[in-house]
Amino acid sequence: MLAGAGWLGHCIANKLSSYGEKVTVVHMSMEERFVQYMNADIAHRLGDTSDEAVCRLALKEVQPDVVINVHPDPNLIKQNYQIFAGHVLHYLHCSSAGVYVPTGKIPVSEDAPTYAIEKFGGAFIAKKHSDEQAMALHNQKYFPVTIIRPGVILGKGMIPLELWGLRNPAFFRQIRDGKVVQVSEQTDVAISATYVEDVAEIFAQAVLQPDKSRGQIFNAISWNATHEGYLTAIGEALGVKPRVEYVPTKTIIDSHISDPAFSLPDYEFFMANLAVSGQKAINVLKVQTESFVKILRGSLDSL
Repeated sequence: MLAGAGWLGHCIANKLSSYGEKVTVVHMSMEERFVQYMNADIAHRLGDTSDEAVCRLALKEVQPDVVINVHPDPNLIKQNYQIFAGHVLHYLHCSSAGVYVPTGKIPVSEDAPTYAIEKFGGAFIAKKHSDEQAMALHNQKYFPVTIIRPGVILGKGMIPLELWGLRNPAFFRQIRDGKVVQVSEQTDVAISATYVEDVAEIFAQAVLQPDKSRGQIFNAISWNATHEGYLTAIGEALGVKPRVEYVPTKTIIDSHISDPAFSLPDYEFFMANLAVSGQKAINVLKVQTESFVKILRGSLDSL
């Protein structure tokens, strides 16, 4: 696994380890936050995964059958192909369902068009380009690629996304404590959320079933709703009925624009429709997903 010691990466590593796979994670430091939560049988190699020499040495000494790139960089896809082609049986990388935005209200499947929209920031443009390069290498060079596209990822160990487009615990505390929260009056915007353990399970099943997953894209989606439905689920997870003031979207922006954590591109993305189907992974890889309220309860434990 390349860059597999973060929140999502350590969940994928632990899931594969739990299935009996021998996992080595290449990452920068043993001081990274989630290293302490990784299974004891997972091996670690320290180094910068953008460094060709680091990856070539890991290939030589670990001799992996499978490589998972948790944070693919479009500038490094060709380099990774040159390193791993002919040496590994399977190369998986993590993208994002955000490449489909704006989707409209009806959940889209893996064959939907993807977009590179500058106002949503560079992250989704980079993921789109990474996906295109990787699938081109599969189609033209028979590189054994699988791409996983999660929705908004939620789960234990990370504050959930809230309706200000951030991961701000103050939003959830206000609801929990019975205080009024302001949210945009555009409550019918679609959102597709994903439990972090469901993403890990889809990666694991793709590894365990290579004949079904090579050359494929799988959306990793646990739950679809509107922002209003998301707000209701938050209330259920916290055991309260949210007290809400609905205001124009511009009011939300004006209220948070001075917050260093607030990103206007991220908020504009959040206010676009993200409606994505995860049915292909359910049908092909036979994965099951958790209930959304259960996911939120786990996410909100840290409050």
